[in-house]
Amino acid sequence: MISVIIFFVICIAFSLWNPPYENQRAKIIYWTFCLAAVLIVGFRGEIDKDYAAYDEMFRTNWLLVEPTFLVIRFLVRDLFGGNVVGLMLVYALIGIPLKFIAIERYSAFVFPSLLIWIGNLMILQDMTQIRASVACGILLLSIKSLYEKNWKQYFMFVLLATMFHASALLMIPLWLLSGKQINRYTWSGVILGGYTLSLCGIYFTSLLSFIPIDFVQSKIDIYSVEITDDGGANIFGTFQMTRIALFLILLWNVRKIAIFNRYAPLLLKIMACGLAALPLFKNSLVAGLRITELLTCVDILLYPMLLYLIPFRMVGEWIIVGYSAAIIYGRLFIEELLK
Repeated sequence: MISVIIFFVICIAFSLWNPPYENQRAKIIYWTFCLAAVLIVGFRGEIDKDYAAYDEMFRTNWLLVEPTFLVIRFLVRDLFGGNVVGLMLVYALIGIPLKFIAIERYSAFVFPSLLIWIGNLMILQDMTQIRASVACGILLLSIKSLYEKNWKQYFMFVLLATMFHASALLMIPLWLLSGKQINRYTWSGVILGGYTLSLCGIYFTSLLSFIPIDFVQSKIDIYSVEITDDGGANIFGTFQMTRIALFLILLWNVRKIAIFNRYAPLLLKIMACGLAALPLFKNSLVAGLRITELLTCVDILLYPMLLYLIPFRMVGEWIIVGYSAAIIYGRLFIEELLK
């Protein structure tokens, strides 16, 4: 845990400095961060909640898992005689660079984007949900293909991401989204509608039962855990409400933002789907969280765009720092994802 905190604090300094990526020194520092992240994540040891489960899956012939896990396990364990550390390192070598490439490609504020990633996805996915981490990286990398409606390339990304985690099937309906423009009233209504239906006891969980894939259905059976008064996702929690507030600020200023980043409307639509998924799948805890976590991974590209809207850049940078710090505090000390 200490290494993650130190890494986060160092990133704060560079986020406040926020040099343009075109700066040669910034590029060197950026990719040094990537290498450091791979080493921290790959050699972290058993400090996260899922580590023991992955160790068990690695040592036994566990088959109810995506094909790429079986391939990586075979290569690391059977071909090279490695242990679970090798498995973690391979996933880190795949998942983390994918996100760094996506940030470099789609964000003008690479270090603020990294700060949000460290506070949220690095801990939640790269150090816990390692298969979903790679799927998220592929989703982020596919934004250009989705925006340009390059169906061959995009669905190749979908297939590849699904090989790492079944939740990536959610990329398929994203094809229906147009990236050119966004109606602010409609997409504000998506969030409001999601909460209204949830409060009326109407959920979308049953839609998952129509996916005609046995493996997916077996995963749904595992994830079909009813939320009770004693636990589950809090759809009115501080984290969720803060993200909705930031989303609405960006949505209602999208015309200003789109001048600088053409992908902003598409990213906002994906984020809206992710934020609405939590209440819409409220009656199935893990399924709702998995859907939300996959789609809202675009926050590392989207929320730094607040810097386009705030006249005093330093104020915007400190907002990003505060947001990221609040997330990492929640992940480490409230949810206790790391030991």
